[in-house]
Amino acid sequence: MNKKTIVTILLALVAMAGQGQEIKKVAATPEDFMEHMALCGYEVYTYDISSLRDSVSGFTI
Repeated sequence: MNKKTIVTILLALVAMAGQGQEIKKVAATPEDFMEHMALCGYEVYTYDISSLRDSVSGFTI
C-alpha cells in the first residue's frame, strides 16, 4: 500500500467515527445544579423567607 491509500483509509475511518456520535439535549434538574456547585466547592443553602412576604424589607446576600 502506498502512502495515499493509507491516508485515505484513515480519513474515511475518522469521518465514520464522527458521524456515529450524536449530542442530545437533556433537561437539567435542580439536583444537577446542586451537585455541580458542590463539586466546585460551593455549599448551597435554602432559607425560608416567607415571613418577609407581607413586609417591605431589604437584605444583602
